[in-house]
Amino acid sequence: MLKKVLDRIVELAEEKKAEGNCYYDLTADNLITDYIVVMNASNRVHINGLLEALISDLPKLTSEDTLNFFSQYQIAGTAESEWIILDLNSIIVHIMTTEKREYYKIDKLFASFGPVYHL
Repeated sequence: MLKKVLDRIVELAEEKKAEGNCYYDLTADNLITDYIVVMNASNRVHINGLLEALISDLPKLTSEDTLNFFSQYQIAGTAESEWIILDLNSIIVHIMTTEKREYYKIDKLFASFGPVYHL
């Protein structure tokens, strides 16, 4: 089930023209989450569009028994900050501009935790 949700998040990112899409598999280390997805948005409007698309797609991804698990998401950041984090419990999605991603070297940080899959 979790892999299905992850695959759909990645697919949706590609449909909505996000760039630099990748995910980090943290399942082996038993950290606080299983997967981290990182994607680039071209601007603030694009960040909001990606976030809205992901949230609106959540009910389609889940069965009745897992709906509450994914629907109780948390959002940190704003489009104005050029970085939004969507916390779906076992999957955390980072939507950010290329400039923020390079400045904070987020890929270097997450690469130390587990395998990365570039899409």
